[in-house]
Amino acid sequence: MLGNADLRASSDPLGLGRLFARDPSWRTFAQAWDYANGEVNQHVSDFTPNSPQYEMIDLQKARAVGILPIAYAQ
Repeated sequence: MLGNADLRASSDPLGLGRLFARDPSWRTFAQAWDYANGEVNQHVSDFTPNSPQYEMIDLQKARAVGILPIAYAQ
């Protein structure tokens, strides 16, 4: 969803729109959030131990071994 040019209105994840609505990347973030929530809700029953297609990732553990988010520069 990064860089998606579709800027239709979307939800306001966590009520943060009031803080970031002027940021050009806000709408693409909100759309990515909507999409991801829809995907998780559609496949929630597939998240089972030893699932061949889905795996939950513990972000604290990922950060501890050096896996970092995509860098952001302003």
